Amino acid sequence: MAELRKKRSLTQQQLCDLVGVHVTMLSSYESSRSQPTLDVIRRMALALDVTADELVFDKAERQPQMLDKELLKNWEKIDGLPDDDKLAVKKIVAALLVKHSVELAVR
Repeated sequence: MAELRKKRSLTQQQLCDLVGVHVTMLSSYESSRSQPTLDVIRRMALALDVTADELVFDKAERQPQMLDKELLKNWEKIDGLPDDDKLAVKKIVAALLVKHSVELAVR
């Protein structure tokens, strides 16, 4: 929370004013001594212009994990391709997924 607040150049007091909590509560949230309610998380997300997930979960927890490491490496390489090649890869993958769905439906 503190990182997101500082990234937006807000002091604790400024964020507290936006969210409607006391600065001692915000301090306890930022130091993980206390957990905010869902309503406070919602108000903080709105004030910081982030999703609730960004407030609650670490970056690693928010990112989907790909178990097939070779596939992950290839996906990372694809990201460096020219846009027209990326589009071709997307179409091929979409076609394979449709094919798989049809095969499952026919069974």
